[in-house]
Amino acid sequence: MTERQILLLYEAELRRRRIERMENLLDANAAFAGGKTAESQLKQLQR
Repeated sequence: MTERQILLLYEAELRRRRIERMENLLDANAAFAGGKTAESQLKQLQR
């Protein structure tokens, strides 16, 4: 692999992890808030 390819893969992995962290934060927030927010979030995850 070239240095450029390694950097592109590294940056893609960083983006993927940031998205995963944001999703985890939203899930935790919905779980604590409860109610309609949690129900709609659960329905989206069950699709």
